Amino acid sequence: MLTFIINASLVLVLSSLASLLGLRVWINRIFRPNPEDLPALEVSQESPLYKNFYGLLDQAPSTQHSMFYPLSPLQDALLERVKLADQAVGTIEAQYYMLNDDEAGLIFLQALTDAAQRGVKIRLLIDDIDVVQREDVLIRLVDEYPNFQIRVFNPAWLRLIRKPEFLVRFPRLSRRMHNKSYTVDGIFSIIGGRNIGNEYFDLRHELTFADFDILFAGPMVQDVRKEFDTYWYSGLCTDIHGLGTAADDRKYAEWRHKLSTTYAHYLPILMKDRDQVLPALKRGEIQPYFAEVRVIYDRPEKILTSVFKPDSRMLKEVEGLISSAQQELLICAAYFIPSKHGVKVLKALRERGVKITVLTNSFESNDVLPVHASYSSYRKPLLKMGVRLYELKSHDPHADNEHSLLGSSCTSLHAKAFFIDRHKNFIGSFNMDPRSAIHNTEMGAVFEQPAYAEMLTQEIYDFVDSQAYRLQLNTKGRLEWHEPLKDGNYRTHHTEPNMTARERMLLRFIAWLPVEWLL
Repeated sequence: MLTFIINASLVLVLSSLASLLGLRVWINRIFRPNPEDLPALEVSQESPLYKNFYGLLDQAPSTQHSMFYPLSPLQDALLERVKLADQAVGTIEAQYYMLNDDEAGLIFLQALTDAAQRGVKIRLLIDDIDVVQREDVLIRLVDEYPNFQIRVFNPAWLRLIRKPEFLVRFPRLSRRMHNKSYTVDGIFSIIGGRNIGNEYFDLRHELTFADFDILFAGPMVQDVRKEFDTYWYSGLCTDIHGLGTAADDRKYAEWRHKLSTTYAHYLPILMKDRDQVLPALKRGEIQPYFAEVRVIYDRPEKILTSVFKPDSRMLKEVEGLISSAQQELLICAAYFIPSKHGVKVLKALRERGVKITVLTNSFESNDVLPVHASYSSYRKPLLKMGVRLYELKSHDPHADNEHSLLGSSCTSLHAKAFFIDRHKNFIGSFNMDPRSAIHNTEMGAVFEQPAYAEMLTQEIYDFVDSQAYRLQLNTKGRLEWHEPLKDGNYRTHHTEPNMTARERMLLRFIAWLPVEWLL
């Protein structure tokens, strides 16, 4: 990662030189977007999802209210996606930053393929960050099913050797689509912070991300679909056929075999002792929540704006949401780099007496070292103004947190959520860092639901009391990490837990580099 930062800094300088020669302007002119008109949205009223479950919305206080329910534990979130696809008859729209070539990714693709085989229109929109070296099999897949379309957002055009193009087009190619949504038959949507991969669904036990997903139905679903179409037809996506050639018969057959065998092996595991959310809601075993939900998102054209003056609608929305707090603000952010401006926003809240709690990753649970290096410089200023700061411990295999909404055996926080005054909620893809604010496109849902906010706020507070370090300043103004123990006591660390002297020196060096705006 350190090598990446140094290379990125060099690339920025060289990119500026290339701009002087007019290369970047010329290339971006060639690849300027050519947007398409957005079609009318339809709901598949013949869908079993509509016939069997849409009646749950009859409980809603008004036609402006949407129904929702959180998806937890982690494997339930993957199973729910599969089971929704199994019942689809009309359309599936899936938009993800990452769709890994692992068990979870194969299960997800097989579920979409099965739906396509039944005639369901599939549209899969993925960022180019996770497509390389799979273009050929994906091309064969959509060739086999004409109703299965795949588009790639902001792709590199040199597929095998990217560095020359990255050198010239760094301001464009460094900016990615971080949005995440999944909509079936225009009836149900899942949005939140999870990509599609083992680590997001507890299928790879050495690394599991704690995150939030919510299943929605009602008027907000059409807003999610509008967001999807805004990107799909933006002119900034390329059909998968434009990025390579089709795989040969042998390679494609081997890949399809891996797809089907992985699905057949893991589906019984996912379904063991689990029930789908929708039937449980219909039987009254669990109760849905209702709220007027606002879907917020960056325009895809954000990646065309200057990194020094980005068109970040999400940043404005999130700042307004945070600034509205009157009594209490709880932030869950995997990558927390508030910036000087963000610190001013939080300071203004503290001066009004707002209680602020932040849960983020510790050094041992953070999967991106430069992010932790940059975040570490904000800890003392935040603590001095009275912010309660918690850092997630790496997982204790003996900890009994299986039923937590944050998941079981989590080793790293990946959630992006804010809870204001125990009644206002934000769930989505936006991290409190420069990459979300400046570089990437993001999306999320904002809604007022006191019962849900109260439940999740309290659960997070209970979680941090047993699974996170509480940071404080001692009488000499030095950082201390208070680690909760099973007997109810605390162990105090005077240096960052589980960090060697060499790692501490490396962290300080990275923090010194002027790269925060890239993180």
